[in-house]
Amino acid sequence: MNSARLANLALAGLTQGSIYAIVACGFNVSYATTGVLNFAHGEFLMLGTMLGVFFYGSLGWPLLVPMVLTVAICALIGALVEIGAVRPALRLGHGASGWILSTLGVAIVLRSIVSLRMGQDLRAFPDILSRTPHVIGGVRIVPQQLLVIALAIAVAVGLHLLYERTLLGRALEAVSQDREAAAFRGLPIGKLSSTAFGVAAAVAALAGFMAAPLTGASPRVGFPFVLKAFVAAIIGGIPRIEGAFAGGLFLGLVEVYGAEYIGPSCRNVVVFASLLIFLFARPQGIFGRVSARTV
Repeated sequence: MNSARLANLALAGLTQGSIYAIVACGFNVSYATTGVLNFAHGEFLMLGTMLGVFFYGSLGWPLLVPMVLTVAICALIGALVEIGAVRPALRLGHGASGWILSTLGVAIVLRSIVSLRMGQDLRAFPDILSRTPHVIGGVRIVPQQLLVIALAIAVAVGLHLLYERTLLGRALEAVSQDREAAAFRGLPIGKLSSTAFGVAAAVAALAGFMAAPLTGASPRVGFPFVLKAFVAAIIGGIPRIEGAFAGGLFLGLVEVYGAEYIGPSCRNVVVFASLLIFLFARPQGIFGRVSARTV
């Protein structure tokens, strides 16, 4: 296999992995603050594609308006999911089974509503950047691919700066370290938890909106991406933002090269085999840390 083919595969893998990375970063934000894995998270990526194709494709509004409106709507819905589905489950003390069932229920409801209102067919999303490839040294570079990769970098850097440089980020970090101590110091745990879910939903929706010209828009598009983003978050090390980013890119490359060398039907096999290898060899993930715990 020549170098140009390898480079084309690498670009495809980085593009695919960038989508996983963005969604995995959102996973980490909500999990770090609440300890809850939001199984409705993939539906916000789906909403990003479907609301985008409606506002941008059907109504023909200028790009920035549909993008901001889509992200804002999903952020609001994400916050409401924490308030209406996650918080009561945690308050009732049913453990993991409570929030698992409640977030799965939200996922089903969101997907059903979108399917009833907009249909289940895969829709083409209008181009954001040109799909005409630029061939450089035998490598076919599509501008939309570069946009998705750049977005993943921007999201990872933005979330890192949020946690490191802002009061909100420090408050979220404090809650993730010790909820009881944060509450004792007067931090509004409920507001911070709903904010974390809103930020996570906004990130997933932005990923869906920007990647939709490559993936298409459909009520079924969310689950495959969120499942692999969850794998990427584990490989990278929950709840590390840099881990989600690295895990997403790694998984995208593994998936694309695995499909090339082993066969397209083995894409999912390669993905979950990678997860098993990491769970065995490095269960804390690429950037995860091993911590001692007294029992």
